[in-house]
Amino acid sequence: MNDKKLRELAERRVQLKKQFVIFLFVNLFLWAVWLIECVRHRFVFPWPIYPTLAWGMGLAIQYFGKYPRLTKEEQIEQEYQKLKQKDKK
Repeated sequence: MNDKKLRELAERRVQLKKQFVIFLFVNLFLWAVWLIECVRHRFVFPWPIYPTLAWGMGLAIQYFGKYPRLTKEEQIEQEYQKLKQKDKK
């Protein structure tokens, strides 16, 4: 990969990490609201499950687009390099 593509990939990964932090805080807030309502009314359907699952699936799709999986040959090469490093020690 050239430098321009690597920089774009790095920027997208940073953006994904920011989105994940926002996801965590918003969903923690939603679940806290639900918990407070649960205590007040004894039982309330866990409605935050819907935004959590939907938003989580969106983040998962973005993750797999920005962090491509290694091919079988690449995985074998990584494991080989790890074993080679251990053998040197």
